[in-house]
Amino acid sequence: MTTPASRIGIDLIGAKGGVATTAILGLTLFQDGVMSRHGLVSELPIFQQIGLPDWSSFVIAGHEIRRGLLFEEALWLSAKDHIVRSELLEQYREEFNAIDRRIRLGTVFNVVPTIASLADMDLPEDETPRQIIDRLRADFDEFVRAEQLEHLIVVNVAPTEPPLSASLPLTWADMDRLLDDPHYPLPASTLYAIAALVDALAWCEAMRAIIASAHRSRPSCRKQVPGPTKNPCWKGASDDYTDSILCKEYKEYRPRIGDDCQ
Repeated sequence: MTTPASRIGIDLIGAKGGVATTAILGLTLFQDGVMSRHGLVSELPIFQQIGLPDWSSFVIAGHEIRRGLLFEEALWLSAKDHIVRSELLEQYREEFNAIDRRIRLGTVFNVVPTIASLADMDLPEDETPRQIIDRLRADFDEFVRAEQLEHLIVVNVAPTEPPLSASLPLTWADMDRLLDDPHYPLPASTLYAIAALVDALAWCEAMRAIIASAHRSRPSCRKQVPGPTKNPCWKGASDDYTDSILCKEYKEYRPRIGDDCQ
């Protein structure tokens, strides 16, 4: 159980994307007392007696495949969506730069070409899934030790992935044997999840939940991409940003999907 004094790390996969940057900005403003807490479910009286951690307890790090400063991404979002005044944002440049220094190299293992084309960092080449997992585990461990964390939550806010093209083993022993095969089609998100769960860290698949919620809020859109995860087609997404991400990812798979998502 967490307490208000707990020090909790959040490692964001896709740390410089729009979703992560918006979340980081919101947390930063909450921590400084600038943003009102009205409307937050966690502020309801029913939650006041269960020892939820204070906003000041959270420390952000992440993994990313792109260069560029997190603060610049926040400035771009601010100008595009008017979520906060640029002069207010400027006051938090150092906070964003401190988070930037805790962001580590991600992976483009088995991502779609559109996402791979965004990578401009010096990512390790020819890694096996096991090597990637070991590298990510070392990053998580470094974060925990450097920041003296009591808990670490790994949150995937990277773009969603197309359906898996191969079946997965049913047991961990069978899966473990495949981790040395550099050609086995495990999704990148699965590697992040294994790296977190094998050390008993908390894992949250945030983007699928966000998009699924957006899809349910659009009853007029009933079409879905086939596959075990039932990813919604981009016609059911909630905004142009999500539309474009889903479109870019799934257009590579249109022959298999068919004409439902054009």
